Amino acid sequence: MTSLLPRYFVQGMLFSLLNLGPAVGWSLITAAFASLTGIAGLVVGVVLLFFLMAAINIVLTGSLWDLSVRDGFGGLFVHGITLFLILLIVSIPALILNNLFPSLAVRLAMLILYSLIDGYVAVNVASYWESDLGS
Repeated sequence: MTSLLPRYFVQGMLFSLLNLGPAVGWSLITAAFASLTGIAGLVVGVVLLFFLMAAINIVLTGSLWDLSVRDGFGGLFVHGITLFLILLIVSIPALILNNLFPSLAVRLAMLILYSLIDGYVAVNVASYWESDLGS
């Protein structure tokens, strides 16, 4: 298990970093869609977020863990929703701690801890969509 910790950390850190850039683009696109079409544009933006999260997770999981993940349209969408919801749930304690103790030390500790947690969650969510094409 201890040999897996660095890989979980790298998976979580890369997942966060790779989501950072597209998140800015995604927010601009979602704002544009929402301003043009209202709630329908917001829905399209959220659906794009799920696809983006799943795609990034599939690439990272394939690269770091040699896990072949099915990437069909429906599977990708559900993969993204599942990943989003689980990451949202597990981040609640970090949000609470960061608000109760707003300091750089707490933020850095949460960054390190949640890189491990996010990596673990991302790999395990991807494993549900593991393809058996490689075996």
